[in-house]
Amino acid sequence: NLSTGNLGDDTISSTFSSPCLSVSLDCEYDNQHCYKLDTPSNNITCNNGKPHQLLWIYRGTLCDDSNNNQPGFICEDLSDQDLNTEDVFISIRGNETDSIYFSETVLHDQGILLENITFDDNIIIEVHRGDSVGSEILQRMVINIACDGAEDLTIGKNFGALQLGSFMNADGLITEGFKKLTFKNIIQNVALSENEILSAW
Repeated sequence: NLSTGNLGDDTISSTFSSPCLSVSLDCEYDNQHCYKLDTPSNNITCNNGKPHQLLWIYRGTLCDDSNNNQPGFICEDLSDQDLNTEDVFISIRGNETDSIYFSETVLHDQGILLENITFDDNIIIEVHRGDSVGSEILQRMVINIACDGAEDLTIGKNFGALQLGSFMNADGLITEGFKKLTFKNIIQNVALSENEILSAW
């Protein structure tokens, strides 16, 4: 609303506004940018049998940035491309059965939730340039997810371009390293009233 007041030969104009913007963010697993923080709230290792659910977070890091102590972990960087520069296509499948667990385009810091799956002991993860499995492979990994403790499937640990965010053990309990975030914010531009402007002259 535009209000105009007159005082002698002077004309005063002021824009008065009410609350103009309301923002609500509910940070769920399928949100594209829920996991900007890279330090989890706990570092618990999966050690109670093969998981029923895994949450990976795409960090775009190289094999040399891996910090897990898994004896059989395999990671190969197959390109000089920076994995942080663009969206990638990630495919995840079982090593023994070749079952497809995930095959989608992924953004940086996006969560990849694998659930309701009977996993093989080992999974193969490929990070592709572009938007399909047939595109150039940038990174390939083999990760053991048997969860016997010795395999160091630990929340917060990096496996190539991925970081483990949570898991559901065989007992059905979910262990999370990154909690759900919910916040609401109202931005309000408060202007002086017309009377207050006039009284200042």
